Amino acid sequence: MKKDRNPINVGRILSNHLKDNLIQGETLAGLIGKQGQTVSLYRNSPDIRTNTLEDICYALKHNFFQDIANHLPQEFSVSPRYNAENLSIIAQLQEENKVLKIQNELLMRLKG
Repeated sequence: MKKDRNPINVGRILSNHLKDNLIQGETLAGLIGKQGQTVSLYRNSPDIRTNTLEDICYALKHNFFQDIANHLPQEFSVSPRYNAENLSIIAQLQEENKVLKIQNELLMRLKG
């Protein structure tokens, strides 16, 4: 694999989010049951274990995984199961299908 790309630095993403939202490291540490030093290590590390990042996502109610994904080229594929746009379209089509079924039933009653 070519390494002519900028590596994704998860610690920097976390650190920027904390700074932009005026969240102290000690506050995050308390939310995830860690010590402040541990959060400092996370902020200075280019990578974080996914289960730790998931804990941070839930604690801060922020999707850091999406932030990471946003650093990748748009032409990269996404599993349809997790593609929010596809899920939204499916929900919309399901609702439309319900309405059409009701309309069809009404037309059949009026016709019959």
